[in-house]
Amino acid sequence: MRSLRVYLNGRPTGTLLETDERRNLFTFDREFVEAPNPPVLSSALLNTAKRPAAPTSTSTRILPFFANVLPEPNSDLRRYLASQVGIDRRDDMGLLRALGQDLPGAATVAYEGGKWDVPSEFDTHQAASERPLRFSLAGVQMKFSATRSSEGTYLVPETGAGGTHIIKLPEPGKPLLPENEFAMMRFAAAVGIDVPALELVTARNVSGLPERFAGFEGHAYTIERFDRGESRIHIEDFAQLLKVYPEDKYERVSFEHLLNLSYRLLGEEGLAECVRRIVFSIAIANADMHLKNWSVRYPDGRTPEFAPAYDYVCTAAFPRYDDFLALPIARTRHWKAISEETVLAAARSVRVPSHVVKKACREMISAVHTQLRIFLETSDVPDDVARVIDRQMHIVPLFATSQMSKRMALSDAEYKRRFFAELESIYGIPRSGITEGWSHHGVSVLLRPSHTGGLTAFLGPKSAPGNQTTAECSELDLLGEDEEPERAASRLSVGALRKYFPQPQKPGFY
Repeated sequence: MRSLRVYLNGRPTGTLLETDERRNLFTFDREFVEAPNPPVLSSALLNTAKRPAAPTSTSTRILPFFANVLPEPNSDLRRYLASQVGIDRRDDMGLLRALGQDLPGAATVAYEGGKWDVPSEFDTHQAASERPLRFSLAGVQMKFSATRSSEGTYLVPETGAGGTHIIKLPEPGKPLLPENEFAMMRFAAAVGIDVPALELVTARNVSGLPERFAGFEGHAYTIERFDRGESRIHIEDFAQLLKVYPEDKYERVSFEHLLNLSYRLLGEEGLAECVRRIVFSIAIANADMHLKNWSVRYPDGRTPEFAPAYDYVCTAAFPRYDDFLALPIARTRHWKAISEETVLAAARSVRVPSHVVKKACREMISAVHTQLRIFLETSDVPDDVARVIDRQMHIVPLFATSQMSKRMALSDAEYKRRFFAELESIYGIPRSGITEGWSHHGVSVLLRPSHTGGLTAFLGPKSAPGNQTTAECSELDLLGEDEEPERAASRLSVGALRKYFPQPQKPGFY
C-alpha cells in the first residue's frame, strides 16, 4: 500500500491511496469538506451542491485530475524526469511523489508512507553528470521552468522547481517551432485574446539547463506562467475538467464538449471566449487544439475563469503534420467544411445560446481580417506560416465567405480603387505602374486586366517592364475566366498576390 497527502496552497485537502492490488482511491479530508467555502481542487470533483466530493470506488489508475498534472505518458519530458529520479515512467504514484512539490497549479503532493519501488533516500539519486530535477509540467514538448531576471536572462533553478516562466526548446522535425508559436501568440494578442508575456531567446540568455540541453541552436520560446504570482494560482485543463486521461486528449470529445463545458462552468462570457478561441485556431490552421491546450484558473481559489491562452501554433506549416482540426466540430475536422453555420450547428447540438455564439464568431472573424495584414507587415512571421494563414483565408468558408460578402457589397469602381490602393501601400506600386508591370529579384511581373474584368499576372525573365509577350511568361490567373464572380471576389486580393510576389523591404522596386 502506498499513500500520498494532497495539499492546496499548503492546506491539507485529501489522501491519494494505492492498495497492494494496485487499486487507487482519492478521499477528501473531512475537515476540508466541512469547512465553509473550501477552495476548489477540481470542478470535476464537486457535487451538485458545489461541495468537494470524490469517487467512492477504487479504480485501476489514479484520477484523471492527478494524471494530468504529470508530463504525458509517452513524452520525452516524462522519460527524462523519470530517469532523473530513478522511477519507472509508467508509475504515476511514484512520479507524483518525486515531483509533487512543483506541480502545475496550486496543488502539491507529499509522501505519507507505504512500500515504494525506490528507497526513501531516492531524493539523493542523480543521473550521470546531471542533478535531479523536481518539477512537473503537463504536455509533450521538452520544456523547463525558469526564473527571469530584470535584465531579460533566464535561470533554470537548481532542482528545476519554483520558476515563474516556461522555456520551450527547439524541436526536431518542427522547423522554427519557437518562432512559429511566438508569432501566433502575438497574433492572438492582436485580435484580443488574453496571452501571457512571451519572448524569443537564444542559448546565451539561458543558464542552468542540464548539460545535454544547454547550447541549443536557434531560439527558444519563453512564456510567463499564469499559475504563479505572489502565491500559487490553481488551474485545471479541460482534460481534467472532463475527467479524460492525457493520452485520450483527442479521443471521444469534440468542440461541442468545449462549448458546453465553457457555458456550464463560465456562463455566456466563457462561451463567447471559447468560440473566439476556436475561430482563431481555425484561422491559423492550428491542428493541435486538444483538451490539454485549454485551461481555467481560480484567482480567488473558488471561481473559475478562462486562463490566458497558450500553445497556439500554425501546425499546418510543419511537414508531415495533420492538416485538419484536432477535435471535430459538427462532425467535421476539415477546414473547407467549416462555415458559420457549422459553428452554429455545433452550438445548437449542445443547447448553448446561439446568439452568443454567432456574435462571438463574427467578432473574431472581423478581428482576424482587420489585424492580419497589419500583423504580417509589421511582424517577423515565418514564410511558411504566412502562406498557410493566407490559404486559410481563402479555403475556409468561415473566412472566405466573409471576405466575399464585404467585397461584393462594394461598387466595381470602389472595389478596384481599394485593391489598387492596397497594391500601392504594400508593394509600392502606383496606380499608373499597374499597366506597365515591374521587376523584382530578377523576375519581371506584369499585371493586366483580363477580358473578364479581373486581373492576370505574368511572370517572366527580367526585361524592360511591360515589354514581355505573353508567350515568354508564366501566367498566373488571379481571377480565372470560369470562376463565378462571388468566388472570384473572395480570391482577388492583395493576399492572393502574397503567394507569388515577395513583399519588398521598401516600396519603389517596380
